Amino acid sequence: MRLSPHDAFAQAHEHFEALWLARKFDDALIAARQAQSVALSAFGAAHPNYVRSLFDVGVAMQRAGQEAEAKAYAQKANALLDSLRIEAEHHADSIAAAELDLFDAERLAPFHSPQETNALFGRAAAILRGHPDAVDLLGETLVRWAGWRLAQGELQEAERLYRAAHDTLRSATASLWDLRAVLGTAHALVEQGRHSEAATFFQTADRHAFGNALPPQALYAFWSAYADCLEKSGQNEQANERRRRAEALLPKVNPANLQFRTG
Repeated sequence: MRLSPHDAFAQAHEHFEALWLARKFDDALIAARQAQSVALSAFGAAHPNYVRSLFDVGVAMQRAGQEAEAKAYAQKANALLDSLRIEAEHHADSIAAAELDLFDAERLAPFHSPQETNALFGRAAAILRGHPDAVDLLGETLVRWAGWRLAQGELQEAERLYRAAHDTLRSATASLWDLRAVLGTAHALVEQGRHSEAATFFQTADRHAFGNALPPQALYAFWSAYADCLEKSGQNEQANERRRRAEALLPKVNPANLQFRTG
């Protein structure tokens, strides 16, 4: 599977999040530093992903009792963020401005109204549609926007955005965000009780995922969700086959804490 710089950072950041939520704080600090290295190498210091990584390292350091170092990281992150905002104000239609909107939409969502968060996602997508060289980032933005709408219970709008992301990202070489767009569409359809339609998207995702280097946890969640969908659409034989594939991975995973990311 093709991994763009944004894909690579997303995986590194989500690895940190997973360890943090599992309360493996020492490992989370290591993962945060790794994500910081990925962000700096891929984007440089003047980028929201690097700022996000600094905040993550700072939070992990604070949890480890390294108060002075944590404060220094937070100050550095906030200073960089201030400079990015000034730059975005002067170049409101730039890719950098869209990336900052995406950053704000996700990081500040708990403090914004749904209307404000939706507007930030929408503005980022609108800017990126004007940049033909930013197709991958537009697809990622649509997937993240769809995931947020899905979490709000807006199933039809989430489905529309996931489909738009897949149409944007569809290419000969699959990307992480295209796979998430396809699986997100399937998820939204399942939540609407449209299991036969969802099965076709799981089938598309199967062509992307099978044989690629997805971690066992992701493959287990994928096969299990696919099996459930097939079973509910009356395709029991195919469902049993996918369930056997999932069960073959059980020695490698803890199924109690699994969910395949779709946004």
